[in-house]
Amino acid sequence: MKRVIMVFIVLIVLAFSCNDHEIDNTDTFEVTVAGANCGLILIDFNEGDLGRIKNITGSDWSRYRAYNLDDRFSEIGQKLIVFVRKTKDDELHPCTTMEPGYPWVTVIKAELGDGSTITACNDTLPTTELCDAYYKTWFYDKTTSSCVQIEYSGCSMKGFETKEKCESCKNNNVTGG
Repeated sequence: MKRVIMVFIVLIVLAFSCNDHEIDNTDTFEVTVAGANCGLILIDFNEGDLGRIKNITGSDWSRYRAYNLDDRFSEIGQKLIVFVRKTKDDELHPCTTMEPGYPWVTVIKAELGDGSTITACNDTLPTTELCDAYYKTWFYDKTTSSCVQIEYSGCSMKGFETKEKCESCKNNNVTGG
């Protein structure tokens, strides 16, 4: 009987310990770009948000390395709205720096803090890197001067959320991103 109870307890513990809660624990924040460190953009969280970011990352620092934040959002002092989750261990990479070892946070989505968006019109498709994110996005094809919807499983958040935003490339003919 003791063995049955012990097996039952072990099964309960395993059932709860094997859940991946990292993806469930996400939130949206207004942040400020503070620079770069180890090839990643540094972002500063507002003082009033430190409790919420600690619930996600386990760290109460105000400055974080922003994994997966597109380089379009790298201007120091720029205000951003970011949707973040805890960075998984297999996403971390070693870094040697003379600066503090800032904690990491993974950016799932980002936009400018004033509500505007950055139009970056690429002539190449987004990379095919695998990521937890999977969504449909609009891509501007310069060869046909048209927008096409693609299914994208990459982490770099390239492309446009709507066809209307994508079509701004026709008018701007802006390259980069």
